[in-house]
Amino acid sequence: MEFEGEFNCTDNICLTVLDIPWDDILIPRILPFLHLQQIWSLRLVNKQFNQLIELYFSSLRQLDITQCRKIPVSAFKIMTQDSNLLQKLVLSDFKELTDDVLVPVLGRNPRLSHLNLSACSGLSIKSLTVIRTKCVEITTLSFKECHWVPSASLEAMFIERENLEVIDLTGCWELVDNTIITLVTQSCRLRWLSLARIYGITEVAIVEVANFCPDLEYLDIQGCWRVTDNGISILARSCSKLKVLKVKDCPRIGERSLARLRIHGMMIDVPKPQSHSTYASLPHQRPPSARMAAVDVPINFRI
Repeated sequence: MEFEGEFNCTDNICLTVLDIPWDDILIPRILPFLHLQQIWSLRLVNKQFNQLIELYFSSLRQLDITQCRKIPVSAFKIMTQDSNLLQKLVLSDFKELTDDVLVPVLGRNPRLSHLNLSACSGLSIKSLTVIRTKCVEITTLSFKECHWVPSASLEAMFIERENLEVIDLTGCWELVDNTIITLVTQSCRLRWLSLARIYGITEVAIVEVANFCPDLEYLDIQGCWRVTDNGISILARSCSKLKVLKVKDCPRIGERSLARLRIHGMMIDVPKPQSHSTYASLPHQRPPSARMAAVDVPINFRI
């Protein structure tokens, strides 16, 4: 997007874009509609634009770097160096991010309610400690594909986390049943939970999810091969608000427990088996393979 330096000249008085009130119009009503890359490029126009963009970044309440294909650490530091009002921070797949860069940002923004660190492989328990002590208002949290996250650190962070409503722990391999039990017993408001591909999870954890999360609407346990029909049956009886269940690659979960959920209209990523009797009269023919329908989550909990 290009800005004309001059847009009106009257009686030798030239007005520019920068003459529009910054605090009332430019920052709250115009700049938020630009792409992050465009906003960053405006810094290079001149010194005044640089000052405008720095003021804009300092006033941000939401920052989502996934708008850019790749963002340098130096750019992220500039964007956040004066920020203290952030409520939503999305840093998915920011592999260059380290504790030394993230920790100061977390410390300056105690009002964070939404934090996404999915696939941030350069972090350690140092960042988890700061989240636990400084970011006490978080309601939405994602550690998706953060294989480095240890059970003990998460368990300490989950203590007294009553505000958590949405959490994504997909691919956090080191977690065990006790981690999930600590989470659900401390965060009874959970509505969206992903435990996909946490291979150590058993139905012990799922039973506790059922017991302590009556408001749960979305549950993803894909690849949790230790979970059985028994855990799903208890879940069906206890979580009456559950709308979406993902159990792909869970060989011990079958139609014996899923049938009851289908009756109530729950969206399940495993298709209902075709009745063999339908094809009994057709010798030498097999039922066509069922196509698994894609499940679109009808809940506005995008992380």
